[in-house]
Amino acid sequence: MPTSWLAGDAASSISVNLPASLQGTTIPTLLKEDAHQHLQKTSDVRDFFDFLLIAQNELPAEQLNAFALQQITAQLTSAAAIQEALDLWRRYQTYRAALGQQSNHSSASGAVDEMLTTLNQEQALQQQYLSDVAEVWFAQENKENQTALERFKIGADTTLSETEKKQRLLALGPPQKSQPVELSPEATERIQQARQAEEAWQAQYADYAGQRTQIETTAGLSNDEKALQIQQLRRRFFSSEAEAARALAFDRIYKNRN
Repeated sequence: MPTSWLAGDAASSISVNLPASLQGTTIPTLLKEDAHQHLQKTSDVRDFFDFLLIAQNELPAEQLNAFALQQITAQLTSAAAIQEALDLWRRYQTYRAALGQQSNHSSASGAVDEMLTTLNQEQALQQQYLSDVAEVWFAQENKENQTALERFKIGADTTLSETEKKQRLLALGPPQKSQPVELSPEATERIQQARQAEEAWQAQYADYAGQRTQIETTAGLSNDEKALQIQQLRRRFFSSEAEAARALAFDRIYKNRN
């Protein structure tokens, strides 16, 4: 899909007011151009996208993309930088959607193996969709997740004495936390709430996807009957139009990967 996908007539003609979920906050100014008028692909760009995505369950995809276009063009002036930001926005959303599907493909057994598989899948998706920013955006987060997994493995190792566990945990050093970007307290709180809501939505989608798979594999149903039952299932799980549309988009990504 070309990077102009969002800057076409349909998206550019839509004007979106500040979503209710962002009321009371100030849009953080995080996008910058370098000396050659290209986008500076720093971790701030991801934080900016995460801020915009607070509204993802409030706005239909077309309006969310139009809102992103408005905010990107408000901070960047170079056509090249704008297109680079839009391309990253598209790929980041695709990455997040693929990330939401990974639980349906896990085949590892045991908690440690499951966690390791999840981390490996996440990093593979980062390289697949965001290879040009994967190091800047995810390296610290991946390191923290890997250390957390090591701590879990040590704690779950029944062959170690309590003294040995303490020694190995001390050798790993204290838990590290990424330094957050400087945002207003209101914006920081909204992002934290949105990330918690996203985790809950992903869990809800996983439950829905499990039941969808049962319908898809039910013998004796025609394709039309399956499609109707899945549509009804989606409506039961996702009451708002925006959430149902997002679930449908995830479904399409799932089908394209299989």
